[in-house]
Amino acid sequence: MKRIKNLTSILSLVVMSLFITSCGGSNTETDDTIYLHVYNWQDYIYQYDPDNGYEEKDMVDQFEDYINADENKAKYGLTKNVSVIYDTFDTNETMYNELKLNKSSYDLICPSDYMIQKLALNLANIDSCAIQKIDYDKVPNYKKYVSKFLTEQNMDKVLIDETDSSKGVLSDYALGYMWGTLGILYNPSYGNMANAGYDEETVISDFTQPNSWDVLWENSTYASSASIKDSIRDTYAMGIMHVYSDEFKEIYEQHENGTLNDSDYHDKVSELFNKCDDTTIDNVGSALKKLKNDIYGFEVDTGKTDIVTGKVGVNLAWSGDAVYSMDQAEEQENYLYYALPSYGANIWFDGWCIPESVTGEHLSAAYAFLDFISSPSSAAMNMDYIGYTPFIAGDDVLSLVHDWYDSDDETDVVSEPYDLSYFFEGTLENADSDPEIYCYTDQVERQLHAQYPQEKEISHLAMMKDFGRQNDKVVTMWEDVKVNPLPIWVTIIVIVALVGGVAYLGSYRVIKKYRIKKRKALREK
Repeated sequence: MKRIKNLTSILSLVVMSLFITSCGGSNTETDDTIYLHVYNWQDYIYQYDPDNGYEEKDMVDQFEDYINADENKAKYGLTKNVSVIYDTFDTNETMYNELKLNKSSYDLICPSDYMIQKLALNLANIDSCAIQKIDYDKVPNYKKYVSKFLTEQNMDKVLIDETDSSKGVLSDYALGYMWGTLGILYNPSYGNMANAGYDEETVISDFTQPNSWDVLWENSTYASSASIKDSIRDTYAMGIMHVYSDEFKEIYEQHENGTLNDSDYHDKVSELFNKCDDTTIDNVGSALKKLKNDIYGFEVDTGKTDIVTGKVGVNLAWSGDAVYSMDQAEEQENYLYYALPSYGANIWFDGWCIPESVTGEHLSAAYAFLDFISSPSSAAMNMDYIGYTPFIAGDDVLSLVHDWYDSDDETDVVSEPYDLSYFFEGTLENADSDPEIYCYTDQVERQLHAQYPQEKEISHLAMMKDFGRQNDKVVTMWEDVKVNPLPIWVTIIVIVALVGGVAYLGSYRVIKKYRIKKRKALREK
């Protein structure tokens, strides 16, 4: 879905489409305007929506107002006005194919972690759309307000090439935008579960056990109530957690008893989580085929509403979607929960990248856009609107967290505050800002937990990496999993129909030959 709000923007896009023919064409401009072409996920930035209380201009329009002031143009080295052409995609693969096919030109793109790695490595040899390294001196807001925990403890530690450290790390090529986790969203009062005799406490207990990824494979009641992602990466991750459940359990227990420190434990979790050798691919494929036979179905974006409307009771969910679902369900006095299994789960990052072809004032405009959305006020607006968690910390973001989650009733808060110091450290300027959240008890497993996992959980989480040379094999496995084999009765009907068809054709030819012979004989009389 294109996020273009008015006729002027539509006309601008039409004009630009006459010029844009390849990735190398990103520097198209007029005498007085630079067209900054931004490619982002659907519904992933603040939008004007007064019916739902969002009365400020679109974030893109706010940026244009800001950057086109003379003093700000001078600040970022611009001599022309900037007009944003804003397009959206639905998956990393859609975005990647657009780049690879050279159908469009972009100055900024927002891929996920493994795709950033893929683009930086340029495995597909799409040189005209490779990404360039980030100049952090040009994004002072980001340097000042980004959560150091996410950069120093996560993005800075992910090598672009595991075999060659000289190629740098993830943060060399991307500015973090949003982050989150992949977990299990569930409704403990869902009808199928209640009908099977499971009370809410039992369901919560089952989904909060350390190996709760296995629940869907082991319990048909839960499985038949569940939808999972029609996404090769996310569902493969779920399969990995099940296939290597025993191995994840072993290193988890070693970490718990002090045999493994946090760093070594995280490395082992990451290594297991990203296994994609031939045997692993086959085992994951078999596990997913088995699961497919039991689940309600696959989905890409409907799961977050299906669980609210009662179509499903369990959903493999991204944390931001989980927050959305929990918020919507609460309006109907229905309370959903979000689980991050202790044996391991996925932490993901979406980041802004600049294609290598972007230069000159287009490059200056791109950095200006990144710096603008990296202010805490912009980050808080985006977080409030889309429900996902920004890389940016700072007072405005923390204030929003307090507004959402602080309890007014001291008798109904956790015994200890929910401490977010690990995330906000070094970014707070207001002396009164307190990174400890005094939340309602159930928030420890609900929205707050989905948006900001507790620090002790982070070492259990692993980032997805690019499959590299195994990518085609994983894709083939996934296609095999997704194929719906015909039921045996359908197969029999098809075979009978084919046999009948062949028999009919044979008979028809015999009859036709006889009629022709008979007509010939009549003509000869």
